[in-house]
Amino acid sequence: MEDSFSKRHGFHPEEKEITIRHDASYDMRGVIVDIAYGNSFIPKTLRPVVCRALRKRPDLNNWSEYPNIDEEIRNLLDDCEWYKVYDVIERQQGRATLID
Repeated sequence: MEDSFSKRHGFHPEEKEITIRHDASYDMRGVIVDIAYGNSFIPKTLRPVVCRALRKRPDLNNWSEYPNIDEEIRNLLDDCEWYKVYDVIERQQGRATLID
């Protein structure tokens, strides 16, 4: 079953006024990683995308995907400026999309 309950039954949030324009919340930063993993990325393939976008070197001491590389990715996203989060999302060109 591909569609979620809410999609199958036509439930969606009502439109709300935009109150935050320049931010990437803590929760959003984590969800981006989860969505990437759901779209054919694994920590070893996502880390280069994140590092390239943030202009950071990968931690070569992190060799295991879980928890090491996964935690490295999440920490990089948690510690960067909000607009860099969007750079990471866009950086995945030529790969499976990060956002559906």
